[in-house]
Amino acid sequence: MLASGAAEAEALVSDLALFLGEARVALGAAGAVPALERRVQSFPAWDVPAFEPVSPPAAVVHDRMRTLFHLVHGRDPIVVTTPDAVMQRLLPKATVSAAMRYLVQGDEVDAEELAQHLISWGYLRVPVVEDVGEFSVRGGLIDVFTPLDAEPFRLELDGDRIESLRTFDPDTQRSSDQREEVVIIPVREASLADLRTPEARRAVEVRAIEIEMARLDRNAMSDALENGLFSQGSSSYPLRLPGRAPRRSSTICRPTSGSGSTIRPAWRARGTRPSSSCSNAPARPSKHDDSSRHRSVSR
Repeated sequence: MLASGAAEAEALVSDLALFLGEARVALGAAGAVPALERRVQSFPAWDVPAFEPVSPPAAVVHDRMRTLFHLVHGRDPIVVTTPDAVMQRLLPKATVSAAMRYLVQGDEVDAEELAQHLISWGYLRVPVVEDVGEFSVRGGLIDVFTPLDAEPFRLELDGDRIESLRTFDPDTQRSSDQREEVVIIPVREASLADLRTPEARRAVEVRAIEIEMARLDRNAMSDALENGLFSQGSSSYPLRLPGRAPRRSSTICRPTSGSGSTIRPAWRARGTRPSSSCSNAPARPSKHDDSSRHRSVSR
């Protein structure tokens, strides 16, 4: 649905969410519609000039990434957007899917490779997770706060195997509800792996010269990209370049033999599922295919 501006889009999102029983005021409250099952999605524009040392607000990027996830894996999403947002280039569908990580209790995961993947897609590694876009690795515990959920979640590992998945309170750090599976989506619209390639850096520099960016700013931007650092505004560089699409990210997780899971209803309705934490993992068995089910995960 196309609204004339940002204020009109925000009002339309609120009205639709209220009409469909998905009012966002109930985020995290008892009886609230889980974030992964909401149909009404907002897709705002960046609203920042190209190649300026200013990044879009985190909340804007989070809304955009949530919407891209639901467009790929959601149940008939209703997307509310604006003309400015429609005119901007988007990440290719394959890149969006490859950037997401789908983790299930019982799967195996390489903690350090997962950490590098999160950093590449904009997550900040911290000692204690308190805000969206942060993660921590402490021995056999991995905490992640994704834009998809109202609360962060905690992976407890036994070696490389995911022993348990639980949400936790970011204030008290106490674990709470058990989860069967979690989905991690990016918190930026570009990965460091794409931005630091020589081809990407050359393309960014050429485009920066075309728009007459100051030499000192160009050099600082190029140095940051070469050293694998996000700088202000860098998350949108690949989407500002005509004719270039970011490449797929690499495999970082190994599913255990015969593992399966109960997929959320939103994905069952579409007959699809989020990308596994392994991009080349075999398709997980459907809940209704008894011949291919090896196990089920209880809550």
